Amino acid sequence: QIFGGGAVAFLLLFKQSDWIWLVQGCGQVLFMLLPAILVMRYSPLGKGGLLRMGGRTTGLQWVAGLCGILSVQLFVTGLAPLQEALVPESLMEVYKNIQSQIENIYVSILGGTGIINLIKGLLVGALVPAFSEEILFRGVMQASLERVYSPMKAILWTGAIFGLIHF
Repeated sequence: QIFGGGAVAFLLLFKQSDWIWLVQGCGQVLFMLLPAILVMRYSPLGKGGLLRMGGRTTGLQWVAGLCGILSVQLFVTGLAPLQEALVPESLMEVYKNIQSQIENIYVSILGGTGIINLIKGLLVGALVPAFSEEILFRGVMQASLERVYSPMKAILWTGAIFGLIHF
């Protein structure tokens, strides 16, 4: 995903920036989701074993998950001012420049107004990445690592790799 999708997006960014949202979405599917599906097809665990299908989720587990998501969001939102406060004054201009470039990238991929841009933003910015990443990381990678390591080690390794990719 990083190298293949990034290279395609980088090349097309200079040619036609109006389609960068489509390139991003296709990169997620081609370089993350499809390889995960191929691994699932040939894995001895099978699709059901890798994706842990057939389990039951209680209402309490749903509430706990949603509370966890909200807590993490509040924590991350609070980190932004702290992060900015920790940037040395000598690097503040570089920090602001990088921050501006990141915002421009997000706007070019997800930005715009109107219902069509809302749908594109939801698909490319939320649904396709979330679906692809869940299948790859929590499905294929974590379930496979659990066959070799304890569940805790598998979760930690999967989380570390997930974090590195999102660094």
